[in-house]
Amino acid sequence: MTLTLTQLILIQSLLCIGAWLILFRRKGLPIGIQLLAVCSFLTTPLALLVKGTQSAIYASDLLLPFLLASLLFQSRPQRPLQSPLVLTMVFSLVLLPLLLTPFHVFSSGGDVSLGGRNAKGDLIWMYRNLTYLCIFSLAWASQLTRSQFLSFVELQIGLGGILAGIGLLHYFGPVNLAVFEQLTWKEWVEEGYQITHIGLGFMGLFRASVGQWFSTLFLLIAGTWSLLSPRWRTGGLSLLILSSGMILLSHSRAGFVGLTVGVLMLSLLGQGLHHRLIAGIAVIMLIGWIGVQGDLFTDRIGSIVNGTQHATDRVKGWERGFGFLTDHLDALMLGIGPANRQGVAAITGSFGAHNEYLDVIFRLGLFGLVGLLIMLALFLSATFGLRRRLDSQGKTIATTMGIIVIANATMGITQEHFLHDYASHTMGIYLYLLYGVGLGTLRTKETPHEPIETSSEEKGVDTFRHLTVTS
Repeated sequence: MTLTLTQLILIQSLLCIGAWLILFRRKGLPIGIQLLAVCSFLTTPLALLVKGTQSAIYASDLLLPFLLASLLFQSRPQRPLQSPLVLTMVFSLVLLPLLLTPFHVFSSGGDVSLGGRNAKGDLIWMYRNLTYLCIFSLAWASQLTRSQFLSFVELQIGLGGILAGIGLLHYFGPVNLAVFEQLTWKEWVEEGYQITHIGLGFMGLFRASVGQWFSTLFLLIAGTWSLLSPRWRTGGLSLLILSSGMILLSHSRAGFVGLTVGVLMLSLLGQGLHHRLIAGIAVIMLIGWIGVQGDLFTDRIGSIVNGTQHATDRVKGWERGFGFLTDHLDALMLGIGPANRQGVAAITGSFGAHNEYLDVIFRLGLFGLVGLLIMLALFLSATFGLRRRLDSQGKTIATTMGIIVIANATMGITQEHFLHDYASHTMGIYLYLLYGVGLGTLRTKETPHEPIETSSEEKGVDTFRHLTVTS
């Protein structure tokens, strides 16, 4: 049994918006941040412009005009650009691809594109990069207080619980919600997943994005669990169990590795005994879920070491990619085009490099790799580098955000982190919002205080401009 895209997005929208209206609308969290959080969980495409997932249009694709207006009309419009981190993101995501355009136009014999199949694909990639940049900048500039950040985590628990509940229906129920796989590899899905949907993604998320999404969510909740109220601790613990299940049921190797790295770091760097206890509980959860699905996941994880299930093909693709770049100095320095997926496929044998650090060289050359590494260093400096200057609550938030960045950087070895394509677009929306909120909170100079009970509506704030309001 399958549902249409219209049915799926209506169901997901009703569940997410309904939960927000009932449980979270009156929390002391800027309304703009709330709406962005809800929108980030609308992972099902609204429509397909043409056949295939590359033309999928998501709810987040409609945000850019509102985000730009908010940045332009906020009280201090230059504020985000004062940050070296934001400036580096502007360079890596927007300016560098544009600066490379003349080179790729010349090298392609006058084809006015960024090296991709056509100009429309290039524009979509640039449009979404600008959306990520605006989301991060606005969330970063909002400078939430500690209590507002915890309200944001609570909102993640609620929305994440809905997404995980849909995942359970997909994996153990009669409904196939593998939108991405159905659109991209319909015959493969119909041949190999007649009895069970375990091993697929759902609601527009490819299985790699399912693993990355829920490992990030797991680490966010586990890291801040001690700061939550007793009621939300219970809900958070339930979602920890479900998140570990989603990672394993999707057969996401990257998600499993990212979660493992994050949990180990949490046990070593976490604040207090509770983080070590949560790390131990995580191990028990993973063992329990592995037992639920037998040898399927353990065989897939074992393929990382023994080279089965396309793991060897991926490594060979990396070797071919490195060989090509070392033999072509112009490609090594300037890449072959920011959106040239066909060119990468011809070189590596797969659609995409499946390694962000290699992929950024294909997209933007060595300049892009330097920009990416500077971004990562600045993210870690903004989290781990601040820990000594913060109180216990601030250290917990900083440690949690730093561990999430490291876990996603590790997952970037086999998929995406800062750079996203059509297969992981909504994952990018989620990460850039989370990073902006977390790092903005760490910049807040106010001391922690009790949660604000006055609603945003009562204050008369009902536009995205409220994103830049601090408490």
